[in-house]
Amino acid sequence: MANWATILAIGIAVIAFLVGIDPLRISLAADFPNLAKKPVALHPISSQPEVRDIHNRLKNAGIAAVIDGAVGPESLVFDNEGRGPYTGVSDGRVLRWDGPDVGWTDFAVTSPNRNSFSESEICDPKNPPAPNPEFEHICGRPLGMRFHRKTGDLYIADAYFGLLLVGSEGGLAKTIANEAEGVPFRFTNDLDFDEGGEIYFTDSSTNFQRRILRYWLKGPKMGSSEVFALLPGFPDNVRRNSEGNFWVALHCRRNLPTSLALSYPWLRWVLFKLPISIKQLYYVFIGGTKHAIAIHLDEDGKILEVLEDQQGSTVKLISEVEERNGQLWMGSVMVPSVTLYALDNKL
Repeated sequence: MANWATILAIGIAVIAFLVGIDPLRISLAADFPNLAKKPVALHPISSQPEVRDIHNRLKNAGIAAVIDGAVGPESLVFDNEGRGPYTGVSDGRVLRWDGPDVGWTDFAVTSPNRNSFSESEICDPKNPPAPNPEFEHICGRPLGMRFHRKTGDLYIADAYFGLLLVGSEGGLAKTIANEAEGVPFRFTNDLDFDEGGEIYFTDSSTNFQRRILRYWLKGPKMGSSEVFALLPGFPDNVRRNSEGNFWVALHCRRNLPTSLALSYPWLRWVLFKLPISIKQLYYVFIGGTKHAIAIHLDEDGKILEVLEDQQGSTVKLISEVEERNGQLWMGSVMVPSVTLYALDNKL
């Protein structure tokens, strides 16, 4: 028995050693070498707003449009003629929804690599590996997008190719910027325009928080930032409606796995060293429940309303909420569909 115990102990030690040094570079830490090392200061749990949708109203939403051959319609936008929504998906395409009779139409692509035959095969939506994240740096990954209200051009934040532009007829998007002062962008994520048409876009960091910051572009506070809203979870895209209020999609509520992983760098290091996919790790961080949370804020950052599907029975893992004509269009970076919720749906 002692011999078997010794062999087991040695085996565990060898496995732990191999996981630690990762000689084949199969862990997530190989792709994100700095992510597991940075401490993240979280607000006290007592500061977390205790707001919930007791009626679980998003379970009454409907699946508006299913995407074949790809996943992740993260951002949703309508053009100046009211067509859409348009969205980017995991194989590098930008699609336009032309109604239930026509379905999704290919509108644009973000990667110049599609001109190569071999890369075109990899990026083909009919090719089952196409949605795999390992091909995104080849095929492109369009995330946030916005139409310019004067020119009608579509501006796209692609995670790998930077800030892009494509005309109203679609096609291959051209690069506007992929670096700043000689420093390449790490993960171009979202964008928006100010009232004068100037564009602002984000290059995501690895410092995740439960808050939204407001950055002042003009006035006596110009150049400074402040906390705009504290949230019960981790926000993704923020979208303004026609009344000047905001909809925020939350990845998940603050939970024990996420709090521990963000508070203790060594634990985060262990998780990122495990030979698991980023999707599997994502499910660990959200507590294993594919739920959905949409937060409605006023212009001062006060929470007006919370909508949830706590079991993820209809709506899952939303990344953006776009209000249009009394309805909420919701995208997700993880699922192959867009969901729709009518705001007059009381229960």
